[in-house]
Amino acid sequence: MRVRLFGCRKFGRLLNEREDRQLSEVELQFLGRHRSVCSSCRREEAASQLSLNMLRAAALDIAPGNGFDERLMRRLRITRVRESLSYWSPALVGSAIACLTLLVTLQLLSGSRTSNSASMPNGEARRDTTSFPQLELKQLPPFGR
Repeated sequence: MRVRLFGCRKFGRLLNEREDRQLSEVELQFLGRHRSVCSSCRREEAASQLSLNMLRAAALDIAPGNGFDERLMRRLRITRVRESLSYWSPALVGSAIACLTLLVTLQLLSGSRTSNSASMPNGEARRDTTSFPQLELKQLPPFGR
């Protein structure tokens, strides 16, 4: 276990306050003295500076002048439109028309194969033999053995 020096907490507090306000001359001298004797606080200060620099660099990427706001709003609008019914309605109407066309076609095809009920007296079912050709046994080709 590493023993921390007396001023390590004060050093960390002053590091944080240095970003928010101007430190006094006494506070700056304390930071310099403590930094020279405490290696863990030096590492902590370096890590803190690195983190702040990374945050500042990231903040430049989303600065108002580079179009970030416009790109973000455009993506939100696109998402909202895609989730709405107006985006999908042409596809839904097209699929409904295709289904109706298919149903009408099937109905027409099946209607031409059904027999006319007026030609069948008393609803009797008879086989329609006119559609099948009648073959005589004489017409069959001879099969060689």
